[in-house]
Amino acid sequence: LYIIFFRLTSLTKEKERTFLAYIAQHPYIAYAGKTSGKYEAQIFLVVENPMHMHKIMTEFRKMFSSIIGGYDALLIIKDYKYTFLPKGIFPLIVRLR
Repeated sequence: LYIIFFRLTSLTKEKERTFLAYIAQHPYIAYAGKTSGKYEAQIFLVVENPMHMHKIMTEFRKMFSSIIGGYDALLIIKDYKYTFLPKGIFPLIVRLR
């Protein structure tokens, strides 16, 4: 598993739609999201080996060379469970409204 963080430049609405449509249909992308800060987007890329990751990123750079200003890759060796909202807190939040 790799998390790829993209720095996007010269992004028009049309180029963004094309980029997101490609990501949505890609068989090796498990998650995609927009971010704020240093990076504008991230994907979770599930690949067979480092060469497979390199091949996919080469395709990305060729297809979207006009908008990808750069990217950084983070190799995930062990994935821990994420808890975005602790169990039992949602009813408390609803009551506070």
